[in-house]
Amino acid sequence: MTLTIKKQKEFKIRFHRNLPTLFKDCDIIATPTVPASAFKIGENIGDPIKMYYNDVCTVTVNIAGLPAISLPCGKDSAGMPMGLQLIGDKFSEQTLLNTAYTYEKKSAADLTFCQKHFKEENNEGLRNSCRS
Repeated sequence: MTLTIKKQKEFKIRFHRNLPTLFKDCDIIATPTVPASAFKIGENIGDPIKMYYNDVCTVTVNIAGLPAISLPCGKDSAGMPMGLQLIGDKFSEQTLLNTAYTYEKKSAADLTFCQKHFKEENNEGLRNSCRS
């Protein structure tokens, strides 16, 4: 048990060391909210590992203490909803909220945006939304 806690603390320290470079070239990072499409209610109730795996994209943000927001962004080929997570640098909540608001306004007419950018078959998703 102690070894696990020690490894978690080491990961957190290393992760925080790399934070200053994370937003060096971009204001917002866009990722999938979860690594796969949504599953039906009750589908994975007997498999907690699969259910916990869906948190993998959001846990890192919580560990880092970064602001993030999740938005609906369309449906997969089976008609299940997909989510887009926008992550900002520390204390960039206003930029994050403005970006989310703009995305929602622009995508209201075309919710296929994520379908064009998320790759369901390999879950690559959107990695960066960096300015040039």
